[in-house]
Amino acid sequence: MAPRISNYEVSKAKEIDKRIKFREHIFVFENPKRKTQFEKFLENKYELFPYRYGDRYEVVLNDQTFDVRVNNLILSDSYIDLTGIRNKDDDNDEDMDIRHYIAIRISSAYEDDCLSVNSLHYDLLLNYLKELKTEYLSSL
Repeated sequence: MAPRISNYEVSKAKEIDKRIKFREHIFVFENPKRKTQFEKFLENKYELFPYRYGDRYEVVLNDQTFDVRVNNLILSDSYIDLTGIRNKDDDNDEDMDIRHYIAIRISSAYEDDCLSVNSLHYDLLLNYLKELKTEYLSSL
C-alpha cells in the first residue's frame, strides 16, 4: 500500500517500500502537485541549470558540505517508480491510488547516511529539510 504521509517521514528507504534498493534513510513528504514543480523550485533556489531528479546538489550548513539527492517517488498500491519514467498508457492522473512524493537522501564526506538518528548532523539536517519543504509548499 502507498503510505499516507500527512507531514513528513524520515525512515529507511526500504521501510517505505521493500523494492527500493538503497539502504540510507530518506526524508519523504507528499507532493501535492501531480506534475511536480520541486525540480524548478531547486533550480531557482540553488541556481541549478538544469536540475533533474536523481541529480545531486551541495548545500553548506555550519561550514560543512552535504551532498543532497532528490528523487521523485510515485507510489501506488501496485507499484513504485523511482525514475519518474512511466509508460504514457499508465499515466492516469485521475487514478486516486497513486501518490506523488519527494524523497531526499543526504550524505557527506564523512557519513553516507546523514539522516540516521545516530548521525551527528541529524538535527541540523532535519531542520534544513523541514524548512526546504515548507518553503517549497508555500511557493505553490
